[in-house]
Amino acid sequence: MAVPALETLSRIPAPVLSAYLNINPALERNQSHPPGYLAWLRDQARRLESTVAASDRELFREQVQRLEKSLLQEVPEGRGLVVFSGPGNWQRMVLQVEVPDALSWGPPELTPLIRLLEEQRSCGLVLVDRSGARFFRYSLGELIEDHDEAIAFDTSQWRRKHLMPPSQPGIEQVRGSQRDAFERRIEAQYVRFLAQEAGHLLQWADRHRLPVIFVAGAADLTELLLQEAPESLRNRLVRIGKDVVHRTPAELRELVAQELRRWEQEHERQLVERLLDESNGTRAVVGLAATVEKLQQGLAWQLVLARSWDAHVHYCPHCQWIEPDGSGTCAVCGGPQQAVSLRAVLPSMAARYKAVLEIVDGEAARKLLPAGGIGARLR
Repeated sequence: MAVPALETLSRIPAPVLSAYLNINPALERNQSHPPGYLAWLRDQARRLESTVAASDRELFREQVQRLEKSLLQEVPEGRGLVVFSGPGNWQRMVLQVEVPDALSWGPPELTPLIRLLEEQRSCGLVLVDRSGARFFRYSLGELIEDHDEAIAFDTSQWRRKHLMPPSQPGIEQVRGSQRDAFERRIEAQYVRFLAQEAGHLLQWADRHRLPVIFVAGAADLTELLLQEAPESLRNRLVRIGKDVVHRTPAELRELVAQELRRWEQEHERQLVERLLDESNGTRAVVGLAATVEKLQQGLAWQLVLARSWDAHVHYCPHCQWIEPDGSGTCAVCGGPQQAVSLRAVLPSMAARYKAVLEIVDGEAARKLLPAGGIGARLR
């Protein structure tokens, strides 16, 4: 299902029960009865209740019971479950990716969801045929059609007299060179239309922060779209030459997932190679200390992190300053520091300093690890 905008979720009034459950049926713990995620929820809720204000405890129990009842009545078909439950509010998201178990009470806890969205790349899919173009977004293992973005080719005005060759009843309308000329005129109409709509496609991709858009469908039209797209968009378009017309929604989703994984491998390899080639201190830096320093100076525009790498840093919750080797007291505001995982705070730090966070895996990650597991390209 589609994940509501983070801004919408952040407006859910407190207090609310925020639950993240790993419901992957392939996990051994979830193959028991009751499943392990339900046992974890009950145990964690008992622990959490002792920290809830006495005035909120009855309401807290009601929301926990509400969530338990939902899990018992309907087994979610997915790998991850996110629920925000409060008086007059119920947001339930079944995801096709795993989420780490977490439970909290108070304002809606969005950090795990933000981290998940940062670590799981999204992409777009545009299907083009003679009737128009359909737009899809792939995010968190789901392929969702943006019906409001669809483009219909209005060919009613294309069949004007100057486009149609002379015809008489019983006589074939178009022959030889006439047919060729007619087809060229029709193709020119498609070229003009696709060129006009390329701007719409770019706005859609930017709005949803899609690093790559796969294009599939009628071979001649996909080729035209790639040719007519402006350079700023063309670099993000990748053509899928495989048949998509006869695929079920599940097969189409799996195809996009495969193409995204293939694109990611090459994209991440180039990212790390460029980072390492430029890591002279003026164009890029590598290593924890240098990366954190440049990020908090506002000089980093892109962060590259190996998925398997993490570190503990000292974090000030008051002013959000990070120190790789802190003393327990913030050097900026003098407040107390907390020892936290860098991965837990890096997405919000990247957003704060307007840096793009790229998390790499596989061969790209193995090349980055000897250089410190993290780096930044500089403005």
